[in-house]
Amino acid sequence: MLIETVEDLRNTFPSNYNLYYPQGSEGSGGCFDLYIRILRDPASRIYAGKKKFELRKYVPRHTGLVFLFETGGTNAVTGCFLFERFLVDSVENLWSRVGTRATSREKFSRYFKNKKVGVALEISDFEKFTQAIPLQALYHGFQGFPKVPHPYVYLYTPVGGALSSFLRSHARAIVKRNELD
Repeated sequence: MLIETVEDLRNTFPSNYNLYYPQGSEGSGGCFDLYIRILRDPASRIYAGKKKFELRKYVPRHTGLVFLFETGGTNAVTGCFLFERFLVDSVENLWSRVGTRATSREKFSRYFKNKKVGVALEISDFEKFTQAIPLQALYHGFQGFPKVPHPYVYLYTPVGGALSSFLRSHARAIVKRNELD
């Protein structure tokens, strides 16, 4: 499907290949945490409180807690952020709405090159973990966890499931502040 309008993007989700719904997730009541890949620089800007929007090319199926898997040498989950709403707009309008609260104009243009519409997750709270969770811990602890480099957009894990509970145990402050338990 060719995505050319905001409405096209709102009604389009990544294929199931890009999602991680572990077996037995049907009983989650529709509540999921997300897991995304992110480079060190944008993650650092989130943790410093400078980055207020995380840019994405696809609309997420859920809002909520997003765990950040830092790539580029770190290869660990270093923290998380909470988003309760997201913006979907033409790339031109999206830049007008989020601007440098998301990234530089150059990086924005490069990221959305050849795209007509985009998404910005509005970061309402964040937490950097005191101790990062190495990727190997996820491979060993959670059956079926996708191996990197896996071309996912968002990975979803049901709240109350083993992976979500494990990640949330490292995110106690944000969970408590936002009454997410």
